[in-house]
Amino acid sequence: MGHRGKELDDYLKTHTILETLEHTNSDAFVTENVSPYFEVARFGDAQDYAGPDLLGNWYLRNIRIYHNIVKLIGSPGDRILAIYGYGHLGWLRQNAQQDATVRLRTLSEFTR
Repeated sequence: MGHRGKELDDYLKTHTILETLEHTNSDAFVTENVSPYFEVARFGDAQDYAGPDLLGNWYLRNIRIYHNIVKLIGSPGDRILAIYGYGHLGWLRQNAQQDATVRLRTLSEFTR
């Protein structure tokens, strides 16, 4: 288990599942999980795009996930519940914010 997994495991030992989900869906946690991907963009040298290519592949994976989610929308007003790894949430938020046809609701809107 990596550092992040251990940290979340320890958190879950002292918090409820709902509290843990609220924590992993918080703005601060999401930002913290997206930031390292941009460090990857710096890998490589001039004419060696190892980091940007890796980040591009990660973006491709996430935009495909987004594509699959929005393809489930049949008509205006439809609601989709998407549950997947917290490492993808920042990308989902970014994609939904830039898509004028989608409104992303957050977990905290339903738990407060």
